Amino acid sequence: MRKRASTSKEPHLRHTVSSRATVNACPVERMEFQTLASLVRSLKEESCRHLQLETETQTEMEYLNAQATSTRKGLGKLAELLTDDLSVMRADLQHEMQA
Repeated sequence: MRKRASTSKEPHLRHTVSSRATVNACPVERMEFQTLASLVRSLKEESCRHLQLETETQTEMEYLNAQATSTRKGLGKLAELLTDDLSVMRADLQHEMQA
């Protein structure tokens, strides 16, 4: 699109389409433009909040997964120790029963 330069007869016109639209707009169009601009800002803010929440949720999930993995390893180690203790207790009981 070719930009139309301001002339001495049209000093109110600007070089960009958006500024021309704003300068030449009637009050209703200005209100519509402001409403649309406000909606765009709101959508951008909402998108940023959504992205932030998504990032926080992902970080929390990674933390919880790491905790769950650590807990499983710890429980596995406890199970091994309990199994060893039970084996020792069985051996002791069998030894006492034979004596």
